Amino acid sequence: YRRHLDGLHWLGRNYFQRGDYHAALRTATELYDAAKRRNESRFQALALYVRAYGLLYTGQTGEALIALVEIKRLFTEAGIIEMPLRRELLGLLVLAHLRQGEVELALPYAEELVELTSSIETHTFGNLAVAYAVELYLTLWEQENRRMPALLKKAMANLRFFAGSYLVGQPRYWLHRGWLAWLEGKEKRAHRYWQK
Repeated sequence: YRRHLDGLHWLGRNYFQRGDYHAALRTATELYDAAKRRNESRFQALALYVRAYGLLYTGQTGEALIALVEIKRLFTEAGIIEMPLRRELLGLLVLAHLRQGEVELALPYAEELVELTSSIETHTFGNLAVAYAVELYLTLWEQENRRMPALLKKAMANLRFFAGSYLVGQPRYWLHRGWLAWLEGKEKRAHRYWQK
């Protein structure tokens, strides 16, 4: 049954990666229900991840935050300490709060995320979540002229390292690298980055 649950988890993520958010949400519901029947907290959390992604990308940020709070509860109660899942949770919390306009709530999660991704030598797919911290810092610079150079530099370095290991990280890296160049007043360089 665990293979079945694992298969549902990856199927849901696959739907999400392809942009089929409604199929991802359906799969997340199926996975959550099956995991709950078996009392599998880890798979319940994984189902909620897929659900949160689907909800965030269909504009249902408030619902996504509910799923993320439930993940935090499951982590605490079940003692789940998997770092890739922790990094992913932090990234989704940053993104959800950013989309809600709750920048001050997003900042501590972003800082913790940047520290977690800096302190590891091996990058996993969960490290793509650091892109959400970069997005937060760039948004603060652009909209409020709040610069956080040390955190932004560290987050960009983490994202670059991840993009060097996983091709899936390269579009986000170059998008954010171009945005940074644009904010620094380097238009030509920004356009060059955006064309990569």
